[in-house]
Amino acid sequence: MTDYSVAIVGRANVGKSTLFNKLINQQHALVSPIAGTTRDRLEATCSWQGLDFTLIDTGGFDIIKSDPIEEQILVQTTKAIKEADLVIFLVDTNSGLMPLDKDFAIFLKKHNKNILLVANKADTLRKRDLIANFYQLGCGEPIPISAASGSGSGDLLDLITANLKKIKIKKKIVPEAIVSKPIKIIFLGQPNVGKSSLINAILNEERVIATPIPHTTRGVQTIDFKYKGKNFQLLDSAGLRRRHKKSELIEKFSIEQIKTLLPQTDIALLIIDVNQNISVQDKKISKLISDHNVNVIIVANKWDLVPDKDENTINKYVDYFSDNLAATKYAPIIFTSALEKQRVRKILDIALTTYQERFRRIDDNAADKFLKWCIKKSFPKKSKGVKQPYLIDFKQVATDPPRFKLRKDAKSVLAPAYIKFLIKMLREKFGFLGTPVKIEIEGVDLSHKHKKNIKPEKI
Repeated sequence: MTDYSVAIVGRANVGKSTLFNKLINQQHALVSPIAGTTRDRLEATCSWQGLDFTLIDTGGFDIIKSDPIEEQILVQTTKAIKEADLVIFLVDTNSGLMPLDKDFAIFLKKHNKNILLVANKADTLRKRDLIANFYQLGCGEPIPISAASGSGSGDLLDLITANLKKIKIKKKIVPEAIVSKPIKIIFLGQPNVGKSSLINAILNEERVIATPIPHTTRGVQTIDFKYKGKNFQLLDSAGLRRRHKKSELIEKFSIEQIKTLLPQTDIALLIIDVNQNISVQDKKISKLISDHNVNVIIVANKWDLVPDKDENTINKYVDYFSDNLAATKYAPIIFTSALEKQRVRKILDIALTTYQERFRRIDDNAADKFLKWCIKKSFPKKSKGVKQPYLIDFKQVATDPPRFKLRKDAKSVLAPAYIKFLIKMLREKFGFLGTPVKIEIEGVDLSHKHKKNIKPEKI
């Protein structure tokens, strides 16, 4: 959270997302020659000359036909304009002054008086001579830049910070000492399972565009949010569908963005339409989450549409998910309805619990006793060869996520099933709710060493 917000607005395809990426110095917004690529508001922190501000990318201000998605883009852009301390009105030098630019200028002056008129794609002297036409908009002197090359971006940032410094801060300043790192939660699932609707229900506002039309969301939208004194960052993502149907260039960019963000995420929510059977794609998303060692919660959405529920209905679904989503079998399951806002905030409560479990540490003494208890419960069987596995010791070596090391004699082979048994027992004994747990095996040559006596004993 910063004290200032700056919104980049303008017609479709004038270079808003390119400028957004250039100013924050990273590829956060999707950029393509296809008009209307950006739909939701994208937010990121931008820093310049010791001043931090929230930069907002918006969808194009072009409503050509009656379309539910385009109408919601207009709603989101209007909200950004009203809430921003400063608006960057971006126009296109190549196409020149357009009638829609004039209409937009009138609209902007009604809603926000702090406007910087920026003429993009002015990357040659000849093009810079053409920007004089934009004076007709009555939004001040046009500032020539090229978002693609970065020409003029430093001067633009100077003007942005100079304008922001003139604005009185009305927001409460939070002392730096109590600002905590946000818990990052990404919403994943197939198209139309209710990811965006869940985010809106949690926030209790229409923050992201949600329609019954599949693939409404493009890219990853980041929303900062506070709940029970904790900072959260909610990441709404595009629906992940089967590969052979993935024809749109924009969708390919969205999926690559998700794969890049997953390692930086704390918790993944696997959103499933509870009224549909678990598909191959659901299993692939489950595996994708597991492969990235991210905490996971399964959200069974649209629970309100399940008919004839009784006291055993939830248990049947829990067993079904457990049997069909093997990669994330350890995930807690919550049954929600975004439409009726049923248990939507409970998702955050479970997220807080699983996040804390990610940092759980078992001391060496407890880990040693745990190993003895497991040996007594189920003696390790050989996997290959004739030698019985000899387990030396067991200890936790890392958190975030929890990682353990099991030392054994180098000559025997321990069956993979025994490692799964140890992980299952760790969860039974210590928790680790929704948290991936890893066990590394280290073989020790005991031919010239005294073997440590680890006999099964009561604990």
